[in-house]
Amino acid sequence: MKYSLALAFIFLLIGNIKSQVNIKDHKIVYSSELRNLGFEPASPIIKLSYSVKKFVTGRDGIQFSVLVSPEKNMPIVNMDSILFTSTDYKFLTINKPYFDTTEYLINMNISYNAVHWLDENAIRFLQNENVLEITFFVNQKAIPIKLNKKSQADLKRFSKSSF
Repeated sequence: MKYSLALAFIFLLIGNIKSQVNIKDHKIVYSSELRNLGFEPASPIIKLSYSVKKFVTGRDGIQFSVLVSPEKNMPIVNMDSILFTSTDYKFLTINKPYFDTTEYLINMNISYNAVHWLDENAIRFLQNENVLEITFFVNQKAIPIKLNKKSQADLKRFSKSSF
């Protein structure tokens, strides 16, 4: 009994370690845990999360995870281009993700994940601006997701401390 519990714990630990490093070409030095963004309902997106990635090469990145609810014709989220709009209507577009995955979950939801490398201008934008909307493209149609005030402040504060 004692050995089976220890063995189960080791497999759990190995599974968590393996799932943290999902980019094969470059090693991740730092990966924050996923932080949820609060937003006004934007069908079919039911959950939006982000995390910061730091690579051995010295580059910074941001990962977005979008959870989509099941529908008759499952929506396809294009993670290639993500548009940020600030409260004073400045725009930032990050495109060409370095890494992306699609996972089909047991409860029939689909999770789309993408890691984008950020340049200095993008980092400065996230640190200095209050992001009002994040726009994703679902089924080739723009879906703006309006962040609530708490999530705007959290994203700005987290960007200042993480990049």
